[in-house]
Amino acid sequence: MELSVDSIRIFVADLERAIPFYSETLGLPLLDSDIETGYAVLDAGGITIILELDDEEASDDGETLVGVFTGVSFAVNDIYGAHKEMVEKGVHFDEPPASQPWGGVLGHFSDPDRNVLTLVQYPENE
Repeated sequence: MELSVDSIRIFVADLERAIPFYSETLGLPLLDSDIETGYAVLDAGGITIILELDDEEASDDGETLVGVFTGVSFAVNDIYGAHKEMVEKGVHFDEPPASQPWGGVLGHFSDPDRNVLTLVQYPENE
C-alpha cells in the first residue's frame, strides 16, 4: 500500500477572515469555498488545505481546535526573503527565522486565529 498526503485541515473561528489570509496574504490559490457550510479549499502545491469553521459545541469535549500548533510547514528557498515579505503583509512571527542544529532554518507564524504554521528552508545538498 502506498500512502500520500492529500489534504490538511486547519480549523478557524472566522472563515471570512481566514480565506483572504491564506489566499491573498500567503498566495495559496482558492479552489472552492462555502461560507454557509463553513469550509474553504486551497491548493498548497499539490496538497489541499481545507479551512474548516470550528464549532466547539459540536466537539465531544467542548474544546476548540482553533489557535493551536498545526504542524503544517511551508518550504521556501529563501526563508529570510519570505519572512520579510510576509511581515510586510502583516503576518505575525513571534521571532525571526532561526538556524536549526540539523542545518535548516525555521520560522513560526500565526494565522488570524492564532493557528501556528511554519516556514522551513532545508539545507542545500552538499
